[in-house]
Amino acid sequence: MTFTESFGRGYPLARYGRRALAEDAGAAPDGTGSPRIAIGGDAGGRTDPDGFAGEPAPR
Repeated sequence: MTFTESFGRGYPLARYGRRALAEDAGAAPDGTGSPRIAIGGDAGGRTDPDGFAGEPAPR
């Protein structure tokens, strides 16, 4: 199963199965690394087009 959602201005979010993700990333699907992912940044808070304010979670 794969789906993609666009969040405007070039920030797509996609959900892949392990093999499809490995193929897209050019990695071996049977790797021994961590299956986790972390997304972070230091851009600060922002407000989306609907007026909802967001801010980074504490680390």
